[in-house]
Amino acid sequence: MPLAIEQAKYSLPMPVDSRLRFLWDGRRGPYRRVFTENLSPDEAARLMPREAERRITEGLR
Repeated sequence: MPLAIEQAKYSLPMPVDSRLRFLWDGRRGPYRRVFTENLSPDEAARLMPREAERRITEGLR
């Protein structure tokens, strides 16, 4: 635990904004599929922005 406290002193906190959640969630699915469904990294990279945009649009309604 002392190391975690020491690291926290020098870390930058993540901004608190619900829109960031949409971005992370949009990336998570394609990233996982690279490892579980044989999705190529290139295809995952193409899907990530689309997924993030879809989640932002749905979340802001």
